Amino acid sequence: MTASFSEVRDALGYISASQCRDEWWKIAAAIKNEFGDSGFVLWDEWSQGGDGYNEKDVRATWTSTKSDGHGKSITVATLFKLATDNGYKPHKPVKKTVAKAVIKRETSNKAQAYWDRAHDCDSHQYSDKKGLDTAGLKKYKGRLLIPAYDAAGAMSSLQEISKDGKKIFLQGCTISGCWYTIPGDNVLIVAEGWATAKSINMATGHTAIVAFGSSGFMKVPPLLREKYPEARIILAPDNDVGKDAVKKATRAARESGCEFIVPEVEDGTDFNDLHQCAGLDEVRRQFAKNVKKPRLHDLVLVELKDVTPRAVAWLWPGKFALGKLVLLGGVPSTGKTTISHSIVSIVSNGGQWPFSNDRAPRGRAIILTCEDDLDDTVVPRLIAAGADLDKVTVIQSVAGQDRQKPFVLARDLHQLDGLLKERPDTLLVVFDPLSAYLGAADSHRDSDVRMVLGPLCQLAADHQITVLGIGHLNKNEAQSAMARFMGSGGIIAAARSAYLTASIDDQLMMLPVKNNLAPHEDASGLTYQIKTALVADGITTSVIEWTGETEMWANEALAKESGKNRAPKLLAAQDFLQEQLADGPKRQTEIEEEAISQGHSAITIRRAKNELGYKSHKDGLSGGWKWYTPEQWDNYQKVLNKGKNGPNLEADDHLRFVAKNEKKSEVPQAQKYDHLRGKRGVKTGLKPTGSKGFTEGDHVPEKNEGDDHVKNSKKSCDEPKVIKSSLLGNSLKTGTDLDDWGVV
Repeated sequence: MTASFSEVRDALGYISASQCRDEWWKIAAAIKNEFGDSGFVLWDEWSQGGDGYNEKDVRATWTSTKSDGHGKSITVATLFKLATDNGYKPHKPVKKTVAKAVIKRETSNKAQAYWDRAHDCDSHQYSDKKGLDTAGLKKYKGRLLIPAYDAAGAMSSLQEISKDGKKIFLQGCTISGCWYTIPGDNVLIVAEGWATAKSINMATGHTAIVAFGSSGFMKVPPLLREKYPEARIILAPDNDVGKDAVKKATRAARESGCEFIVPEVEDGTDFNDLHQCAGLDEVRRQFAKNVKKPRLHDLVLVELKDVTPRAVAWLWPGKFALGKLVLLGGVPSTGKTTISHSIVSIVSNGGQWPFSNDRAPRGRAIILTCEDDLDDTVVPRLIAAGADLDKVTVIQSVAGQDRQKPFVLARDLHQLDGLLKERPDTLLVVFDPLSAYLGAADSHRDSDVRMVLGPLCQLAADHQITVLGIGHLNKNEAQSAMARFMGSGGIIAAARSAYLTASIDDQLMMLPVKNNLAPHEDASGLTYQIKTALVADGITTSVIEWTGETEMWANEALAKESGKNRAPKLLAAQDFLQEQLADGPKRQTEIEEEAISQGHSAITIRRAKNELGYKSHKDGLSGGWKWYTPEQWDNYQKVLNKGKNGPNLEADDHLRFVAKNEKKSEVPQAQKYDHLRGKRGVKTGLKPTGSKGFTEGDHVPEKNEGDDHVKNSKKSCDEPKVIKSSLLGNSLKTGTDLDDWGVV
């Protein structure tokens, strides 16, 4: 419900102010819900008609009242209901723009009335402490008054400063988008507070604008820029601990074409602090040297000329690099987890890698596992592998306030970062399986996977550790090795190397799927057996025995394992497509051009597409064809048909939607829609998608724009099931926010 000041005032005339305290408070909540702090004028005016009016109690009650009625759903409708019960008859509704005008006029009158009653100020304890004069200001009941003018030049509010520096704004008055001008030359300096602005004005002679707080940087500079498009405007935020003001000023400077300067001061945060500790000359010097233009972006850049090349650091030379993500996948019963325990053992001891002269750097390993018990599986396997258990740690869960929580990468990665900082000798972190720690992220959506694995890869690089992710394979034996890894293609795309376990002619092998960092000829595979070991009385377990090397790669092994002699060119084409679509759907023409440049034929690429189950779709009536992975296609369909209660729709183009269940029929035009006559219309649930100087009080008129409008139309039952949506241009409201400011 929208009501004006005058409407609420009329309704209050029918409600007695001598209510019990609970009913009296409800009126405050109703007014505050509708008007915010600017409604205090009405509340105070009405309360004065009650018995035992106490101004202090009225202010305290108003301040403690929340605009939502403390969750009791109290709105201005509550007030009107009570007034109606007492004989009030509402008038014709008044538009909110009228209500704003009424509020603006009344609050401006209130501020002006206080200012008129105040006295000229020659000095004040606060200004004396700051080393400033009070020219142009007034004093009321011992408090220094600073007027705030709106964009039209009307006094909108007053800031009151006590002798000890406590600042408050006049209750019920608007401060957002208002400022006070300290006159100077044709350069404008926008500062947060009066003392800072005054020191800058005294040091530089520039016109100083008091924006009344850091939020003023988002409101005042655009108005100044609109009126003075050629003026030089410099924003001077406080250099506070949280950098909140600096961030807001930087953003405002970028959006309004301003410059900015941040004070360099050891004892304090603003230019008045600098004035007092170092003098006006230092303020003047910093303005001469430190003013700069804002960056037009927030991108973190690396200039390659500053990057020093370095060799890849290896945990397992040629196989597992430090600072990278590595994947190990395989079908069940091929010993993926047991292999990871063998690797953990070698790292914990600084042992020799199988069939190599290289030794592992000795360090700590961290395991995250949710599929095997520690006492009867993990620890016995590590003992059998000869691990130094003093250097192996398992993350079991994350401590919570009431209960322990499972570790989730998106939520708890900072916890792992803290552990790695505590244990800097860590070299290996194992996730078994990796998919169990993705949390709510959809492992089949590239965007979800990359949002989780991106920070994990950065963590590996920051701490120079190897992250080993154990994974499973899907059951589609027609796919290439890269495509067999379960989940989104973004998982294997994030890994710098990946290995696959398989059984070929009863021989177990760990074979390379991809290795982005080692020469192809160095990325050899290994053969192994899973042996039974006795680690204690009655305790047997499994252990890996490495038996040899092999030059076979995973694609060749999978072809043999599935009993199919698939052409190497087709397998290579599948790998190519997997990489091409790892970042999302792509146009067919781009894919085929890149394929041909890499030696693949268009026919082979299309065969690979069909075997992978990839989809193709024409992008609109005039667009080209795009190729999608099955996961990307499912996501596209979800976006296309989103809306819980809407019908299942299939897009034709951006303005036309056809009901998916409608059957097409070739019938004469005159009879085409006979089957719809006399039936209910189809509901879709769709919505249309160079100044020479400035003087005190020199301000900008406020721009006022109309409300947004959206038009909808209904279709009759006799028309076809075709809905056309028209999107009308939207306009944004601009104006003064009445609820932004209170006590500061």
